[in-house]
Amino acid sequence: MTIFRCGFDEGKIGEFMATYYPVNPELLGAAPYELMQCAACSLVYQRFAGCDRLLLELYGQWIVDHSRPEEDAAYEADVSDPLRSRDGHEILVAADFLRTSPERMTVLDFGMGWGLWARIALQLGCRSYGYELSEKRVAFAKSHGVEPLRAEELGAPMFDFINAEQVMEHLRDLRDTAEVLARSLRPRGILKVSVPNAERAPAIAAELKAGRSKGTLEQLMPVHPLEHVNSFSRRSLEVLSEELGLHVVRPGLTQRYAFLKRRASIALSNPRRTFKELVRPVYQYHNRRNIYLWMQKDG
Repeated sequence: MTIFRCGFDEGKIGEFMATYYPVNPELLGAAPYELMQCAACSLVYQRFAGCDRLLLELYGQWIVDHSRPEEDAAYEADVSDPLRSRDGHEILVAADFLRTSPERMTVLDFGMGWGLWARIALQLGCRSYGYELSEKRVAFAKSHGVEPLRAEELGAPMFDFINAEQVMEHLRDLRDTAEVLARSLRPRGILKVSVPNAERAPAIAAELKAGRSKGTLEQLMPVHPLEHVNSFSRRSLEVLSEELGLHVVRPGLTQRYAFLKRRASIALSNPRRTFKELVRPVYQYHNRRNIYLWMQKDG
């Protein structure tokens, strides 16, 4: 069901496109910005998600990323001290939940970017794989020991944990990709999904339709034209999990603090950072801006 439709060069969407991207929005005139909502699961998605050529231009030219890991202080701090990092804590919690150790885990960082999560997993002893479209980023991660995979190599049940951090909202072939990731899990393996909370997507569509939206980045973020082509609610993710034959699980409160079993996993000399790491295991499940779920395969 269509809940909003306009041209990429019309109204507030047109204004947003003209100011956000370095291209004339009239170039997208062949298809509209159209928000659809699934009646069964409440997922809001963009009917026009772009062809291969457009996506290459979008992520390769329109979105200019000049950042490099060596220029990112936070990145460098995490890879130099993985036990105290957010990602390191998550991996230790996963190992505890699965009743194993990182050294016995095989993991995949799907849509790994510059490979931060994958590198931390490797440093903690995991066999670490990564998948990424950017050849430059794949080469960088490979140079640091991460084993890159191509799309056609996915699908065999080999992973104990798959990290999909801020990735699923960008996939135009959501269902097909999700099915491949589910098949890639070993029995009891976990697919972790973290996405923007788009519970308000229908309300945003209604505001656009009524002409009440200001069309700012903050307002449109859950339904960001061309980029957030899937706008998830908790319900839509739960339905997706069921359709994949997975079930949503949540580590117990004690398990969420499994990283404390490791010495030097908390920076006691940095009270602010310590506070964040102690609050995160609870807060990440109640964050209104983000949805964080583990989907587990039977085994």
